Amino acid sequence: TPPDGRMIVIAVDQSNIRPGAAPPLLASAGNFLKLLSPADRVAFISYPAPGVAVDFTTDHAKIRGAMTRVTGAQSRHRGRFNIGIYEAKSIIDNRDEITLRSVVMRECAGMSGFELERCERDIEMEAGDMVTAQRLDTTMALRGLYDLMQDLALIEGQKNLILLSEGLILESGGGSELEEITRLAAMGRVTVNVLVMDVPRFVVTQ
Repeated sequence: TPPDGRMIVIAVDQSNIRPGAAPPLLASAGNFLKLLSPADRVAFISYPAPGVAVDFTTDHAKIRGAMTRVTGAQSRHRGRFNIGIYEAKSIIDNRDEITLRSVVMRECAGMSGFELERCERDIEMEAGDMVTAQRLDTTMALRGLYDLMQDLALIEGQKNLILLSEGLILESGGGSELEEITRLAAMGRVTVNVLVMDVPRFVVTQ
């Protein structure tokens, strides 16, 4: 590699990007490639598997082509109720009765008796399904990032990782889940830069 050549990895956490939301983000990343030196070697990967992957190359056009094949794979909840993931986690993980009552009042308005009781049970079941799907997304994302760090640790030299995501929800005290990934990054001389996508306001609200 020429003295001024760098090793840059662009990684997409597709388990935490909504389906169809990746193209605008990757278009910005494609513009970033235009600013690089021809000597810079770039690799691209979208994880977890199956994902698009290109090994280190100075052919930046090849990287841009790979980016166009990425789609988000975040679990898309299609339930009966309008429940936010924060509400779902509060109901299931914290057994938060105040949040549950608030959701029931909103989603079961006008109901009474047996119908209201059934609606409340359905809300708890749907919240449980949401939390289970979110945990699966997080587990897949952390495993994909861990595997990537393991691979980069085997490559000599300083690497710069640009990680693209819409965010990662960790459990309470979940910082410990990142300790091994952090250790691998240090061992592999990987500098990590995280770019979090600007999620549309209506999505944040939901």
